[in-house]
Amino acid sequence: MPPPAVTVVTLDAGPVTLTRELPGRTNPFLVAEVRPQVSGVIKEQLFTEGGEVEAGQPLYQLDDAAYRAEFNSARAQLARAEATLHSARLTAERTAELVSTGAVSTQQNDNAVAALRQAEADVAVAEAAVASARVVLDYARIVSPIDGRIGRSTVTKGALVTAGSTIAEKPTDSKGSVMVAGLATFTPITVGIDRGSLSDPMLAPKKAVQVVVPRPGVPAVVEIG
Repeated sequence: MPPPAVTVVTLDAGPVTLTRELPGRTNPFLVAEVRPQVSGVIKEQLFTEGGEVEAGQPLYQLDDAAYRAEFNSARAQLARAEATLHSARLTAERTAELVSTGAVSTQQNDNAVAALRQAEADVAVAEAAVASARVVLDYARIVSPIDGRIGRSTVTKGALVTAGSTIAEKPTDSKGSVMVAGLATFTPITVGIDRGSLSDPMLAPKKAVQVVVPRPGVPAVVEIG
């Protein structure tokens, strides 16, 4: 009888990758709430619920007629202040020339200089008012604070949203401002794994754990709790 065949395998020491299927919870990496910063009636909703949006992308347009009127009024006040400044500058220059000849008194020259300084200050105040009105006007267009996927809108066209106050049956925070929509960023995505799932000695916390998510190219951040 021939001797039985024997298979010989040579073993080499080396790292081995273990694969396990573990229960976990995926969470967005960033979450942001979209809240109005000024009061107004919603004229348009500019996004599709559940769609991807980019930071700075317009989401809602409020009725901005009152804010635009305030902005135009501030610009008119600035134009008037600039005209007054131009006149005060010419007066101060003429007075400075005449005081050296004694045609006007030193007091008159001082008054002209003071009027010039006052006019310059008025222009600065008017410029600040224009900038402030511009900011408020821009707030009438609510934009996305982050890149991500936007959820369901809690308000519709024609709804009145009020900055800093509560609207009935709308989610609010401690300040009473109204959340009109929610945003979440899923790149990267956070995966939470319960510590009890890692009871296998081969998956001790000292070992590196890598999570493979269904969407290719999306990095995962692992949280073990």
